[in-house]
Amino acid sequence: ILGGGHGTLFVLTLTPDTLDFGEQIVGTTSDAQTVTVKNTKVDSVTIGTLEITGEFAIASDNCTGTNLTQNQTCSFSVRFSPTSDGAKTGTVTLLYNESVFLAALPLAGTGIAPAVGLSATSLTFAPQFIGTTSAAQTVTLTNVGTGTLEIGTLTISGDFSFRTNTCNGASL
Repeated sequence: ILGGGHGTLFVLTLTPDTLDFGEQIVGTTSDAQTVTVKNTKVDSVTIGTLEITGEFAIASDNCTGTNLTQNQTCSFSVRFSPTSDGAKTGTVTLLYNESVFLAALPLAGTGIAPAVGLSATSLTFAPQFIGTTSAAQTVTLTNVGTGTLEIGTLTISGDFSFRTNTCNGASL
């Protein structure tokens, strides 16, 4: 990223030059990813502000207000918090004096929303003599959302028990 007006007086490099957060469950926040900003030319430059768009947020920032001389660095970090499923994009823009463009960093991530689907939401059993076991009824659990659904342990209560259970620990 070049800047400085009359010729190239400073060059800011961003490492990495893009952030991709991959898949993140809707309603949760990703771990922060850090970006290092470096001035690789002779003249100094002061970073005024960082602006961010999309479903992303600045997690930490030691660049705002920093004067970078040649080969000096600062860093900031970004988090992703999707509010719905699907591909999301955004940008972090580094500005001088809140209006002059210095650099931009593309952001990407995908909101995922795994969801439980059941083949039956209730079961009705015929009357049963005490001490006997009824015929088994099957309920199929599926993932009807986006992203992987991690199943922990299914429990059942009352006078009922699982005949078979292949869901515990499954990834759907």
